[in-house]
Amino acid sequence: MIFLDGLPLSLNIDGVEYPIKTDYRAILKYDRMISQKSEDGVIIIRALEQIFCKLPSNIEAAIAGINWFVNCGREEKQNVPSNKTLGINGNKAFDFERDELLIWSAFRSRYGIDLLETEYLHWWLFRALLDDIGNDVRLSQIMQYRIIDTNAEGISKERKNFLDAMQRYYKITEAKNERDEAFIQALLNGEDISGFLK
Repeated sequence: MIFLDGLPLSLNIDGVEYPIKTDYRAILKYDRMISQKSEDGVIIIRALEQIFCKLPSNIEAAIAGINWFVNCGREEKQNVPSNKTLGINGNKAFDFERDELLIWSAFRSRYGIDLLETEYLHWWLFRALLDDIGNDVRLSQIMQYRIIDTNAEGISKERKNFLDAMQRYYKITEAKNERDEAFIQALLNGEDISGFLK
């Protein structure tokens, strides 16, 4: 509990506390790096070096620790309602790089925080503020355009046409190869990634 224990500044890997860089910028750099195409695991090692002050020898445990940290200590939710029940499609809601100016503007208008001027903001606080940004900022409106199910019942033809046009305009497209997809899925599932690191 962060109210009692404070925000994490290190990760316990095999019984050893490894200090990590916790500023939101470090995590965004890490996210950018692991999203890059790579034919080997070198990019993952470099990405981990962006976070760990000293890289643990157990790379798989380090990745698991970083995943826990990036997810703000939250476990995967079980029994999540279907997209149809939620009225959403499978599109990506936002992207840190594509939406960076919208994120900056949202933080500035909602919280009075200039992310370009802020010297330090812990990743967990950044995510908490981002998750609670509110519907009155443009970022939220664009995210809703991207993920709303335009085939849901009760949407008029005119509204559907408008929403389809907005989705085409704001859609986030990513070019990834099959190997990248397999690696990312293995990371998310906590599977053995040693084959990707060779």
